[in-house]
Amino acid sequence: MTESRPFHLGDILSVATGIMCSPNGMDGIYNLCAWMTGDTPMTHQLPRFGSECQPAIYEQHPDLRAIVMPQLTSEADWRAWLSQMVAQYGEFRDITPMPEVDHTPIGPLTEFVMRRAALRNQPGGTP
Repeated sequence: MTESRPFHLGDILSVATGIMCSPNGMDGIYNLCAWMTGDTPMTHQLPRFGSECQPAIYEQHPDLRAIVMPQLTSEADWRAWLSQMVAQYGEFRDITPMPEVDHTPIGPLTEFVMRRAALRNQPGGTP
């Protein structure tokens, strides 16, 4: 049996959607990504980690697919919205790690260099 851990709905939605609504701030996002992948992400790696984690999150909790992230312009707005979502979907959800095959370990420095090279090759990219 695979071990699971409870995570706040805001942490889960932040990782699944890429839109920050974690009451735990970045710590909630880092902790969830690390738990799911068994790897420790650096800031510049979070978009990729989120893309890798999203399918597993929705596989474990398909009802969360129904949540539509609105345009939220202030912290007060997203906190009020998140309170509504918590009332509807529950405050915490158990999350199990994703299969190792679904995560590509890339060293933080290697990934930084790869991203910089990709930006350099785009029109108007950094030199």
